[in-house]
Amino acid sequence: MMVLTALVVLTGMAYAGLIAWLSLGWLRPAPAVRASAPITGFSVVLPARNEEGNIERVLDCLRRQDYPPEQFEVIVVNDHSADKTASRAAAFIRKHRLGHFRLLDASFPGSSPGKKKALALAIGEANGDYVVTTDADCSMGSGWLRTIATELAAHRAHMLAGPVGIGPERDVFERLQALELLSLTGAGAAAAAQGRPILCSGANLAFSRELFHNVCGYTGNEHLASGDDVFLMHKFKARPGVAVAFAKDPAALVRTLPVGKLRQFFVQRRRWVAKTGHYRDGFTKLAALVVAAFNASLIVALIGGAVAGGGWFAVAGACWLAKGLVDLPLLMMVARQYRQLPLLWVYPLAWLMYPFYALAVSVSGLAGQGGWK
Repeated sequence: MMVLTALVVLTGMAYAGLIAWLSLGWLRPAPAVRASAPITGFSVVLPARNEEGNIERVLDCLRRQDYPPEQFEVIVVNDHSADKTASRAAAFIRKHRLGHFRLLDASFPGSSPGKKKALALAIGEANGDYVVTTDADCSMGSGWLRTIATELAAHRAHMLAGPVGIGPERDVFERLQALELLSLTGAGAAAAAQGRPILCSGANLAFSRELFHNVCGYTGNEHLASGDDVFLMHKFKARPGVAVAFAKDPAALVRTLPVGKLRQFFVQRRRWVAKTGHYRDGFTKLAALVVAAFNASLIVALIGGAVAGGGWFAVAGACWLAKGLVDLPLLMMVARQYRQLPLLWVYPLAWLMYPFYALAVSVSGLAGQGGWK
């Protein structure tokens, strides 16, 4: 009893320390930006597989960018789509006479689908000094590329991660997804501000094309279904003198669609978790271990209370309450930054459910991977 109680308390203290460290990172002042954004040559890479319902929306967002057309290109990569993704993309480009947009087909004879393969194909054809990746189910504001250029210059960064949100949210399930993604965005931004980046999303990521080739791109993790973003970030982070930063500006926000069905949601999260065992960055592994251990200890305390009764219920209740109180201030700061404070209405439900969800996804992630990536 005493040993297990000590384990719960110690993992809780480690978790509280991690959140406090992240909160300090979030509060760090951003570097000063220039009055006018510098012009950087961008290659926006857009891999797509079976996205006929979304491809035109993201292409329309990209054609409306408030950025000199001669300073950016958009490369759409059709990755073995079985629908009209490629034809709709091609028709859109022709209709709007977008000379700086082009379509590549990764579905040549003998090839197999894979997001990293599609990305590598496009980056091999790219001309911009910086590659910017996003997804076919995303949307962004007209100032997205200009904000990325400004933030790259302000941070003097070789890689810049950007915020990703979910929208629109129509029900509680989708709001819970949005709140979780908001928390991950906040953690990624805060850790980067502390000089120890741990998270990023390929839906909103900019990086030096030259350095991508210098670190051998996705080589070494191409067999994994996910991780085109985080593994690449770890490679950049490991290079001496290479700066990895985060764009906190709301104008850099990219929105992605929520997952509509519970099964699809768990397949996606399982894919995210499955890659963590292959991380080589020690601090990222430590942070993941602290979060997983504390959530698991909460479940252990709850089971102990159900079996042994007495003090175990008090330990479980105190730790569960402490977790909610520790998480809330950072989450509120991030929600305020991205004008998503209404999402906090579902926070009490997320607070009660999260340890069960985290344990289920972790166990599932260790069992295997799934889905296109």
